[in-house]
Amino acid sequence: MYFDELSEDQVHSLVELNVTSTLHMTRLVLPTMVAKKNGAVVNLASAASRNPSPLLALYSGAKSFIELFSQSLDAEYKGKGIRVQVQTPLFVATKLAKIRKASLTVPSPAGYAKAAVRFIGYEDSVSPYWSHAFQLYLMSCMPKPVLSAIVFNMHAGLRKRGLKKKIEKSA
Repeated sequence: MYFDELSEDQVHSLVELNVTSTLHMTRLVLPTMVAKKNGAVVNLASAASRNPSPLLALYSGAKSFIELFSQSLDAEYKGKGIRVQVQTPLFVATKLAKIRKASLTVPSPAGYAKAAVRFIGYEDSVSPYWSHAFQLYLMSCMPKPVLSAIVFNMHAGLRKRGLKKKIEKSA
C-alpha cells in the first residue's frame, strides 16, 4: 500500500509488531545476560531493511530500525560478553510469505533455521542463508534508482493482485 493509504491501526500494529516488541523483549532479557556476562540476542530484519521498498515503506523503515538498533547494541554490549546479531532473510517458504515450496532461492523454514543457528554470535549483521546473502550482494551492486524501480514494479504487481482479490471477496 502507499503510505498515505494505511490506517492509524495498521501503522500502530506494524510498529508494535516489529519495533516495540523487539525493544521490550531485548529489555527483558538483557539484565540477566549482563549479570551472567554472557548471552546472545538475535533479531530478524528483512531484505526490505537494506534497500528502498516502495509500497512497503513503513515495513522497510521498521526493519531498518531493527538492523541499526541491533548493530548498535552489539557495539555497546560485546565488551560485556553479550553479542547482538541481526539476521536478514529474504523469502522463506511459509504460509505468511504465501510460498508453499522451497527452492534454490527460497529455503524451507527448517533449512533457514539450520543456517541461522550456525551464524549466531559471529557477526553483528548477517544473512545466513547462502542464496539470500548472494541475492543481497547482487542488489547492493545495483544503482538505487534501478533497484527501486524493480522493487516498485514487483510490489505494484502484488498490490494489483491483492486489490483484485479484495474486490472479488466483497462482490
